[in-house]
Amino acid sequence: MTESDNTVSLKEYVDTRFNALELSLDKANQVLNARLETMNEFRGQMKDQTATFITRVEFEAKHDSLYNRIESIQKIVYMGLGALTIIEFLFKFLIK
Repeated sequence: MTESDNTVSLKEYVDTRFNALELSLDKANQVLNARLETMNEFRGQMKDQTATFITRVEFEAKHDSLYNRIESIQKIVYMGLGALTIIEFLFKFLIK
C-alpha cells in the first residue's frame, strides 16, 4: 500500500482479511473451549451428585420396611382402641 494513492493490492487485501478471520476464529475457538470445559465440569459435578443418590431398589426396600412398621403400629392402636371400648362397655354394664 502506498500513501499517495490509498490503493491496496488484492494480495494484501486478501491476506489482511484472512489474518483477521483467523484471529476471530481463534478467539471463537478459545471461547468455545472455555464453555465446553465449564460444561464438562458441570457434567462431572452432576455425575458425582447422582452417585450419592439412593437407588430405586434401596428406596423400595426401605419404603416397604417403613410401610410394614406403620401397619403394625396401626394394628396395635386399633387393638388398643378396641380393648378400651370393651372395657368401657363392661364398666358401664357392671356399674348399672
